[in-house]
Amino acid sequence: MLNFFQKLLSKNYNNVKTIKHSTNTFSIMKAKFLLTIASLVLFVTFSYAQSEPGSGTPNVTKRQFRQERRIREGRRSGELTPAESARLQGQQAKIRHDKRAAKADGVVTKQERAKLHHEQRRANRTIARKKHNGRTR
Repeated sequence: MLNFFQKLLSKNYNNVKTIKHSTNTFSIMKAKFLLTIASLVLFVTFSYAQSEPGSGTPNVTKRQFRQERRIREGRRSGELTPAESARLQGQQAKIRHDKRAAKADGVVTKQERAKLHHEQRRANRTIARKKHNGRTR
């Protein structure tokens, strides 16, 4: 093996792009191509593992965004008192906490998803009740 590297270093390979060793000819271009393919396969494999089905909660996120917007608009319009607004924000914080806990292991199970939807339904009813209870700032 040492003899091979000595030959490699002693010769001038300006125009030749292959390294010859006994009967095997290994092209540098082939090596680059195989390395590119291997890294592409690894990249695709890892990105698929990151986006595993069941790990996201897009519907929960959208619904939570809409609920928080309704709370902001209620505060701005005067339909919600500061105390009501604070209570509703606390409810949203609990949903955020539970969502983070459900995603912590990488997969949101059906039970965890059902719990999040139940909490959001309850929050939705509470927002509607508080906005229309006749109290103003």
